[in-house]
Amino acid sequence: MLNHKFTIPKLSTQVQLNVPDGLFGLNNRVTANESIVYLENVLRTLRGKLEALMPANNAAFLSQFFSQTVDTVNDLRLYIYRCISRRLINVCSHSCCFLSVFLMQTPKHRWTESSIKSTRSTGR
Repeated sequence: MLNHKFTIPKLSTQVQLNVPDGLFGLNNRVTANESIVYLENVLRTLRGKLEALMPANNAAFLSQFFSQTVDTVNDLRLYIYRCISRRLINVCSHSCCFLSVFLMQTPKHRWTESSIKSTRSTGR
C-alpha cells in the first residue's frame, strides 16, 4: 500500500458561491462540473486497460470504484445544475437581473419548430 500524504483541497477565496451578483459562482460550478464529466469519460475510455493492468485479486476494487464514483457523475451533475438553477430563479424573480427579464419574456414568445431551427442554424 502506498503511504502518500495528501493535502485536503480547499476552495479558492476568489470563488464566491453565495453572492447573487456573481450568479452564485455559476462559471466556477460549470467548469468544475464539466471537468468531472471529462474525467469520467477518460476513465471509461481507460477502463479496459486498467482492468488488464490490475491484478485479478484486486479487480473488485476497480469495479467498486467505478460503481461508487464514476457511475455517479451524472447524478452529481444534475444535482449541481438543479441547485444552482433554483437559486438563480429565486434571486432573479425578486430582482431585475437578466434572467428575470428572460423568464418574463419567454412565455410571451411563440416558439415554433421553424424558429428553433432558424436560431440553431444561425447561432443566435
